[in-house]
Amino acid sequence: MQARLEAEPPLLLLRLRRKLTREAVVDALLKRLGLDPRKSDKVGGYYHDLEVGNLDPEPVDRRVWDVLSDVLKANVRGLADFRPEPPPPAPAAAYMREPTGMQAKLEHVPASPAEPVAEEPDEIDALFLGP
Repeated sequence: MQARLEAEPPLLLLRLRRKLTREAVVDALLKRLGLDPRKSDKVGGYYHDLEVGNLDPEPVDRRVWDVLSDVLKANVRGLADFRPEPPPPAPAAAYMREPTGMQAKLEHVPASPAEPVAEEPDEIDALFLGP
């Protein structure tokens, strides 16, 4: 109910009320699911997306929900379905400036495209995104 009143993600509010850091929750997921500790950044990214409502909770594995329910002492699966409506966008002001000096020279330097690193889906992807 508090999450609805504050228009905040309920998993985030619950974790904060339990006075747990995101790292503590991620550590619990890593240990209890037997995941490679070197993958904590990846697990942390998925957990963050789940916590703030950016990740669809439907395909998330039941084992993830079990750990989160135990750590957060609540029915987190039910809470994850609630997603607050985003606030309306604020009007933005745009200011244009004429390029001068070094700035003008830099604008004409072609950017080298970064080559994306393709990573094979692993156990962590399956836990958060489904099979």
